[in-house]
Amino acid sequence: MRKFHVLTCLFLLFLASCSKQFEKSKQNPAEQYNEDDTTAVRLLTTGSATIDVFPVRGLHNTGYDHSLDGGSKASWNCNRGYSNSDFVGGDHLGIDIWAAEGTPVAATVGGTLTLVGWSDYSGNKVTIKTSTGWYHFFCHLKSIASGMVNGKVVKAGDIIGYVGKTGTASNGVIHLHYSLYPDGVYNNAINPWSLLYAKELNVCATPTPTIKVLDDFSKGVGHFTTQPTYSGSTVGIATTSTAQHYVDGDHTHLQLNLVDNTSVTTAWRVRMLSAEGTPASNVSFSKNGIVKLWLKTSNAVSGATVQIYLDDSDGTEGSVTLPVINDGEWHGYIFDLTAWDGVNVSGGNGVLDAANLTLDAIVLNSPNRSGTWTAYIDDVEWQSK
Repeated sequence: MRKFHVLTCLFLLFLASCSKQFEKSKQNPAEQYNEDDTTAVRLLTTGSATIDVFPVRGLHNTGYDHSLDGGSKASWNCNRGYSNSDFVGGDHLGIDIWAAEGTPVAATVGGTLTLVGWSDYSGNKVTIKTSTGWYHFFCHLKSIASGMVNGKVVKAGDIIGYVGKTGTASNGVIHLHYSLYPDGVYNNAINPWSLLYAKELNVCATPTPTIKVLDDFSKGVGHFTTQPTYSGSTVGIATTSTAQHYVDGDHTHLQLNLVDNTSVTTAWRVRMLSAEGTPASNVSFSKNGIVKLWLKTSNAVSGATVQIYLDDSDGTEGSVTLPVINDGEWHGYIFDLTAWDGVNVSGGNGVLDAANLTLDAIVLNSPNRSGTWTAYIDDVEWQSK
């Protein structure tokens, strides 16, 4: 009988626990970011929350508030004069930091990256999990910095992304949403304003890089007005291959559908010309910087690579090739012009001789394969160093 009573009590406790969990789930409003850590066992907090570095490395305004004209660029500065909190418990569980699109976002603390990627609501997002169980969440990023992937260990001050307006929750407004929460439970987020305030001085000591957008495909195919087989250098694919503007709600990219030419066994080289490869029709940029593009694909074959061709003073130069990551996620591919180790494509010498350059083409390479290779390209940019 005693055993029966013990089992009954345990069962009732189990039901009570489930009921509490159910009630807690009902309290989670649909509009919340809901950034619980589902990638690993949650880490319970073992200390107080800390911030070592203010996240936005440039002119900004912290904690948008209409009464303080927070959204006006006239109030953007590098000190605490306009800092305030727009944290609202149960509603806005973080602070918005307003800054120019592309401003670098730094890791506020050292820790391990988790929940790196994309969601329709948050857009591009990064979370840092500290050894003490606190989660630092950054979202609406224009892009995630190269190499920032789940499991990577970062230190305070490392650039993890760039201020943007991605995700439906951004309402199309350029800003960083920053949240700080314990135990992997976003709905338990605390107001981080006092911690941010203490670190807000002299954040403009790190220069904001100059960015030139070569193509972002927000309104069309940009300079990529020709089809994949337009260039005589393109081999291995059929004339039925296409390049088109991809639109899915707020998401716009360049979509490539590369179809195998079954009459040949040639390895693929797809030279996607920018403005037909005419230097005068492309955006000029300095060789003291990097060219970065974003690429997503899930059906590349082993050995596929991406590279860029640039026009300088004596012809067209080809970059090194970078392996294509084939996991269906967005990845940034960076070509450092200051450490160029290229090859001659046409009339050049493999070296960037001119002070100013233009993008000739984005090139996708692949061993010969069957079927169609679908790839998406976005945010082709030059950035100063």
